[in-house]
Amino acid sequence: MKETKIGDLKSVFILMIGTVFAQLIPVMLQPLLRRQYSPEDFGEFVIFSAITEVLVTIASLRYEQAILVPKAEAEAKELFKLSILICFFFNIVILLFSLIISVLKIDFLLPNGLTYISLIAIPFGTFFFSIINTGSYWYTRIGEYKSLSINKLYRRLTEGITQVGLGF
Repeated sequence: MKETKIGDLKSVFILMIGTVFAQLIPVMLQPLLRRQYSPEDFGEFVIFSAITEVLVTIASLRYEQAILVPKAEAEAKELFKLSILICFFFNIVILLFSLIISVLKIDFLLPNGLTYISLIAIPFGTFFFSIINTGSYWYTRIGEYKSLSINKLYRRLTEGITQVGLGF
């Protein structure tokens, strides 16, 4: 019984350390990002992020949360695959919608403060973050807390590299 408690504490510690380091990445990048981007750019990013976050919550119809429920491993794997498949098709539809708005220059469907390029990037961001969420639930299910922490670090590093790279 003591091993379980020590194992649980170790898992919590691993997750905590990974989360802390993942949160430090955007904080350390703030001075650089402030020099690269204007306040208008930050405003557009906030709109992009808000739309992406809303779409991420519905992209897989929340099937990723069901990965934790089944007792059978095979059923959990099928839910994992289903979640990714639904997310893929959802984002294809969003991409097509974004392309139609952009190509036809339908301004009244373009959210205020967003450019056509950002609109087309939304499905890619939504897909990326949906896959990360699905993977996080899978890692939680199989008890891979170290991988979950590394996943958080990769996510923040990718976000940071993308933000800095797009600034150039």
